Amino acid sequence: MMARMTDTTNATDTADTRLFTSGRDVLVIATIMVGMFLAPFDSSIVNIALPSLATELGASLSQVAWVANAYLLTTASLILGMGRLGDVVGLRRIYTIGFAIFGVGSLACAFSPSLAWLISARVFQAMGSAMFFATGPAIVANTFPQHRRGRALGAVTLAVSVGLMAGPPMGGFLIEAFGWPSIFLINVPLAVVVVLISAKALPADELHDVTFDILGSIWAGGALAGLLISLSRAADAGLDLITIGAIAAAVACAVLFVYQEMRHPHPMIDLRLFGDARLGSAVLGPAINYLAMFSATFLLPFYLLRVQGLGESAAGLVLLATPATMAIASPFAGKLADRFDNRRLAAFGLFGVAMGLTAISLLPAGASGLMVGAALVLLGAGASLFGVPNTNLILSLVPRTQRGIGSALVGEARTVGMALGIALSSAVVTVSLAGSDMLERGGVLSAVDAQTFLGAMSLATRIGAGLAVLGVAVLVAGGRVRSGRDLG
Repeated sequence: MMARMTDTTNATDTADTRLFTSGRDVLVIATIMVGMFLAPFDSSIVNIALPSLATELGASLSQVAWVANAYLLTTASLILGMGRLGDVVGLRRIYTIGFAIFGVGSLACAFSPSLAWLISARVFQAMGSAMFFATGPAIVANTFPQHRRGRALGAVTLAVSVGLMAGPPMGGFLIEAFGWPSIFLINVPLAVVVVLISAKALPADELHDVTFDILGSIWAGGALAGLLISLSRAADAGLDLITIGAIAAAVACAVLFVYQEMRHPHPMIDLRLFGDARLGSAVLGPAINYLAMFSATFLLPFYLLRVQGLGESAAGLVLLATPATMAIASPFAGKLADRFDNRRLAAFGLFGVAMGLTAISLLPAGASGLMVGAALVLLGAGASLFGVPNTNLILSLVPRTQRGIGSALVGEARTVGMALGIALSSAVVTVSLAGSDMLERGGVLSAVDAQTFLGAMSLATRIGAGLAVLGVAVLVAGGRVRSGRDLG
């Protein structure tokens, strides 16, 4: 009997080692990974261009932050709706149209004559990004059977992580060599290739006899837009009438969203799922993780360029430490996720993120490249150990019939966390600098200005570290509710 069980286990293990069983599997994963890489890549690559944009377009830090925030705000507002629209009219169709819109938007960004034009083009670009970012994981889930789905989604998670962290170093090389429009032009050939390949590479659409929850999509987008606008506005103008109005609009839309979802026969999100505290705490995890990480990601380019006086290429090399670490650590994180408790691994990874942010908060003006790199390596290792296990945890807690919703929730939490992280760090720096235009001026900061900026960066990253520790507590507490073995 034991020998039979061993043989069965070995056969299963052998089958599990084969992620790809056909050339079509490779094409599907490659096509989806491009989308999962580009969406976060394009949100993070802009960060290192912000100093150049502020100088060339004559904008303040709070104004130029909207080049990044407009993209994240639009993406966060539309992900759930676009994911649901894919279920109604076809996942492949929405994925392909999204890439076409993304390519056109990238061209518009590259040839923007003003800040207002650039922000508008980023909104259009983000509409396409939301379409393929929301539907990509669902296409993977529909393509790969259950015994191979985890590793396939792990590849998607790796693409997202590398895209998020590869943006700044790649952006540094492109800006120094070709100028800031090049960070948008690089998207165009990839978009064209994906549009041409998707029709043959991706599985045919499966249409379902359901209705699209238009009002739910509107209320969800309004709630997120109001929240993020109020945060950004508060950093620049305080609690004025516009800020208070945005907060009120966010609260009203959130209430209407909950009401709509509870009564609609085919809601975007089945809110009853969150009756399980284990799922609620796991979904909060990505939001807290990316909020914490982006408290540093947004400010590190200013530190390297304006405080340390590095060029864009040199700054890009330093920032490469995090994505390189994630690329190395993610496969190991996936193997650990198959053997150990996912919640504990995710909590340990989030604690590593907190330690990395603490190390960044202690960096002096004259920190060596080795010192900065070590802090970024620690940050990347923690992010890798958190990402894959936490995604697996969420998908294990969502019923099989609603795993597409689980994937959308991961993307939504991730995007909202990034936007909140940028808003947080921008608010901290704006308040700390007390109206100074030191970051809008070109060149290296004076010793006095550098210390002022370092104080602001240290405060922002320590807040991020504290939030990461809070995330650890949330994950641990959620695991103690209805404790037991995760489903699926």
